[in-house]
Formats: sequence, C-alpha cells, structure tokens
Amino acid sequence: MGNPFSAPKERSDLLTEKKETPTPPRKPDGIITTHRNGQTIVAELFFNHSGTETFRDKLLKMILADKQE
Repeated sequence: MGNPFSAPKERSDLLTEKKETPTPPRKPDGIITTHRNGQTIVAELFFNHSGTETFRDKLLKMILADKQE
C-alpha cells in the first residue's frame, strides 16, 4: 500500500491543462422501487434517447427477465 502523503508521480502543467465544465448529473428516465426480503431496492433507469425502444418496452423486458430468475 502506498503512502497517502507522497507526491504524485506525474505532475501536470496547470497552465496547459484544459478546464472542462463538469456536466450536471442527469435525472433518471425512470425509477423502480421494490421490496424483497425486508429490504427496499431502488433502481434508477437511464435509457439511450436515440434508441427506438420506448420506456414501456424496456420496462416490460426487465419485468419478464426478472420473472425468469
């Protein structure tokens, strides 16, 4: 395990380093909440907006896959 107080191995030049604006966190396209074995499970769903399937199609696919387990 390395020393947490040691200097980094490579030093980046702060003048030439590009400053990118951080992208804000994206809101989920859907949220599913379920209760199993006394636990609450919350799943945030993010879909490809350029895809051809609808949220309903993907949700049905997830439910059918869950039933097969």
